[in-house]
Amino acid sequence: MTRKMDVTTELKKLENLTVTELGERYAELFGEPARSRNRQHLLRRVGWRIQANASGGLTERAVLRIAELGDAMPDRWQERATSKRKSRDRRLPAPGTVLRRTFGAGEYEVTVLEDGFRYEGEFFDSLSKVANRITGSRWNGFAFFGLVREEA
Repeated sequence: MTRKMDVTTELKKLENLTVTELGERYAELFGEPARSRNRQHLLRRVGWRIQANASGGLTERAVLRIAELGDAMPDRWQERATSKRKSRDRRLPAPGTVLRRTFGAGEYEVTVLEDGFRYEGEFFDSLSKVANRITGSRWNGFAFFGLVREEA
């Protein structure tokens, strides 16, 4: 019970620290300077470390399992991220297609990529951002490039 009270007391003390003091506490606990000056982030990270230290951190079994997994872990995370990737919007033409649009006095061309769009050599992750660059105002990218399909 004493250990839990000590941790609670330590966590309450953190609330009164400045960002600079939290950074110093972070460096003490992690052995390296904090890369962030965000107060909430520092509070959470320092608080987490205090609790982890008080509870003994990872078990020896967990540490051995992490070492055993080695380089395989990032591949598993990548597979999980890939499997949850959003499906491609059906309104988009195939990658490599060039969308053309006349607007004002100009002719504009945008190349459809697998994961975004290329306009004037620059990558964009949405057609709306391309339309905004061209017009200087907010547009629905699908509407701007005539990709809105009528519902049957």
